[in-house]
Amino acid sequence: MLRVAAAQEREAQSRLWSVRDLVSVDFFTVPTARLRVLFVFVVLAHDRRRVLHFNVTEHPTAAWTTSRSVTCSGSAQGYGRR
Repeated sequence: MLRVAAAQEREAQSRLWSVRDLVSVDFFTVPTARLRVLFVFVVLAHDRRRVLHFNVTEHPTAAWTTSRSVTCSGSAQGYGRR
């Protein structure tokens, strides 16, 4: 019985670590009142539901998207060390 409890505790700890380090990236559109479309890039931390990075543009390009990805990967890697 003690071994089962210890195994469950280790499993709970491993899930906790994975949630702390988990981030998600979303890329979506927002229509404006002036009938324009804005493109939004957001990186969210799951442990506290915090916005780590966001950026908005009216005309996304491959270079812009790549730049956002590179920028947020650096901030996401450092996130778990804070």
